[in-house]
Amino acid sequence: MKKLVTHLFVGVLALGACRERTEPQPVVTPPSPNARTPAPISPELAKIQSMATRDGGAVTRAFGELEQAAAAKDAAMAREAYLGLRRAWRRLLPLSALLEYAATLEPESDEADEVPSDLGLSPLAEAALAEPPKWDALGKSLRRTSPAARLAASEPGAITLSLPKLADALSRAVFRWGEMLDGSAAETQDEQRIDVIDGGRALLVYAGEVSALTGEPEPLGRARARFDAWLGEREKSPRVTAKLDGLLASAELGAALRSALAGKGAVVLPPFAPRRPTQKDLFAEPVSVATFPRLPGAAPDESLARLGKRLFSDARLSRNGKLSCASCHRDGAALSSGQTRPKRFDGQSVPRDVPSLMNVAYEPMLFWDGRASSLTRQAEIAIAEDMGGDFEVIVRELSRDPELGKAFPGGVTKDAIGKALEAHQRTLISDDAPFDRYVRGSHEALSPDELRGFDLFYGEARCSRCHRLPLTSGASPPRFTRAEVAAIGVPIRPGARQLDPDLGRGGVVKQDSARHAFKIPTLRNLDRTAPYFHHGGFHTLQQVVDFYVAGAGAGLGIAPTAFDPDARAFTLSPDDRRALLKFLTRSLSAR
Repeated sequence: MKKLVTHLFVGVLALGACRERTEPQPVVTPPSPNARTPAPISPELAKIQSMATRDGGAVTRAFGELEQAAAAKDAAMAREAYLGLRRAWRRLLPLSALLEYAATLEPESDEADEVPSDLGLSPLAEAALAEPPKWDALGKSLRRTSPAARLAASEPGAITLSLPKLADALSRAVFRWGEMLDGSAAETQDEQRIDVIDGGRALLVYAGEVSALTGEPEPLGRARARFDAWLGEREKSPRVTAKLDGLLASAELGAALRSALAGKGAVVLPPFAPRRPTQKDLFAEPVSVATFPRLPGAAPDESLARLGKRLFSDARLSRNGKLSCASCHRDGAALSSGQTRPKRFDGQSVPRDVPSLMNVAYEPMLFWDGRASSLTRQAEIAIAEDMGGDFEVIVRELSRDPELGKAFPGGVTKDAIGKALEAHQRTLISDDAPFDRYVRGSHEALSPDELRGFDLFYGEARCSRCHRLPLTSGASPPRFTRAEVAAIGVPIRPGARQLDPDLGRGGVVKQDSARHAFKIPTLRNLDRTAPYFHHGGFHTLQQVVDFYVAGAGAGLGIAPTAFDPDARAFTLSPDDRRALLKFLTRSLSAR
């Protein structure tokens, strides 16, 4: 993902750019895995481990073929060899989570830390699939990738496989397959089909072995059949369609695998817990990237949340006694400001569009420029900057209110006010849109056009490259601890060839790489949260889609220095455009 990514470590924001590094990155060659002596395992597990060793050997051989093509500088051979390497790696998907070294061919997710940027499939693809191939870059990437690729042949045979490890690896692999189903992650259609078809077939092969190992329980058989049928239909077409059904079929397969192995004593949980469980046992939950998650951390204290709700509408938090949080975050606009730009305490308009607060409890970064990393801090900043509140005055005024003063557990303090507002905001959940109901099994919730729109969202339109499921913001599962900001070159108004001057994240961290970059907002409830973008300069979603189709700021010739390459131009037919807009405006809106 070539955009700015922010990780949270102990409450501190550390901005990082996931762009290719220019300085050499060290490659640590590990001790040979053959030096480890695996413990004896059952014949069934030995067979599965033998399959993984076979598949790892195929990765190493495919890598050697790519090296030969690069040495010969044969473009056609290099392309086929690269695709062969990707295909071989996908066949190892089911147990790849157990591989410590070979798995650096490709980080498990965007949350993987400190993996050298020139290790892996992506730089190989950028060089081998270019027209013509970038031979020097390919040679460099091959040298960097070589240790991981060589170890793929031996490392699977050196792990100590057990039922719990198998259950965990398969659970992770099924979830990872759902991430790969996002066609926006692959640069070419061939790559996408390999990820989906070959990766999916590999899951079915290993699931068949688990079925035999566990006595072929009926739920697993049913899940395998459904997933197999979905893959079979995709194999008949050059385009991968019906992606949401594929996600749900994979979620059912993951749940069935966990349940089957739990029956053998190997209980593992899904990557995260759903907010609305459908099964008695958590391990049996069908979880995918489309599943709406349980709120991180402890549930908000009900009495504190009620207090926070009262404070949310209390104008005594402002300097002029006329503004409250609810003045900007309006109920009818999904707790955004809606079409009217609110005024600050001094009569001036707030400098940026006011985003929705729905699902804000899941976000590790707050405000358009990410200057707050907690809901408490967010409330403090908003009260001080937009409402002009002085906390000494606020505390004194609220303490004079006998009824309100009693509601504070330890008395009225600045910290207590922030904690109460935070507790209230943690109750602001929007998780019952038609999309969510479809994911939970109500298949009448989405129309064929909306399902087609999802395929575009999760593929050709590349919406999901930034707006990650299930929140459709820059926070993504399973940990929801990483936030993304991106510079896409938003103009002052639709079609204008003048970049909006707001520096966004760059104004906070004072780094050129963050200039004009903004936090990725949620796309939920878009029908009520116009206008759009950080400055509210786009009044319709049609304008927004036109902007992206044309290539965002690059298409207007105003791309900032750190322009996100994922915001490049693409093509939508009139029918595709209508389907995408239907998905965005109806499927993601909860009432």
